[in-house]
Amino acid sequence: MVSDGGGLAPAGGSEYTVVLRASSSAYFLPEEGWEHRFALPGLALGTVRTRAFTRWVPLGSYSVPRELVIEVKGRAGSLDEAGAKFSMIARPIANMIAFVANVRVGPIEAHLAFDSDPDRTERQFLEVFLPDERGGFSEGRIIRRHLLEVACPASASPR
Repeated sequence: MVSDGGGLAPAGGSEYTVVLRASSSAYFLPEEGWEHRFALPGLALGTVRTRAFTRWVPLGSYSVPRELVIEVKGRAGSLDEAGAKFSMIARPIANMIAFVANVRVGPIEAHLAFDSDPDRTERQFLEVFLPDERGGFSEGRIIRRHLLEVACPASASPR
C-alpha cells in the first residue's frame, strides 16, 4: 500500500463506493471509526479511501454493537470491477482489524455498491440483502485505533 494522505487520485472510469459488512467481535466506539487512503499499483485504481466502523443499534436506554462495516471508495471502469477489486481491498483490512483486536471477524460480504461520481445524474446501483444482526450480542473488544493506524500500513509496506 502506498499512502498519499490526499484526495482520490484520478484513474480511469467513474467513482464508485462499495459497502461491505461482517459479523465481528471487534468494535469501534460509537462515533468512531478508522479511515485510510492508499494506492495499490497492481490494481490500477489510483488512490482509494477506506473507512471502517461499527454499526451500533439502540436497545432501550443504551446502544449495542453489531456488524463491522468497511466502505471502499475509488475509481473503477465499471460497477462490477469496483465490486470485485474493492472487496479484495476490504478483506485484508477486516483481517487486520481482527488481528489488532485479537478477536474473530467473520467473512466480509458486499452489501451495497453504487456509482458515486459527483458528475453523474444517473447511477448504477447494486444491493445484496444481508440480514441485520439481531438478538443478544457476543462479548468483544474495542479496537485500539492507534494500533490499527500503525499495523495496517506496516503490514503492506515492502520488506
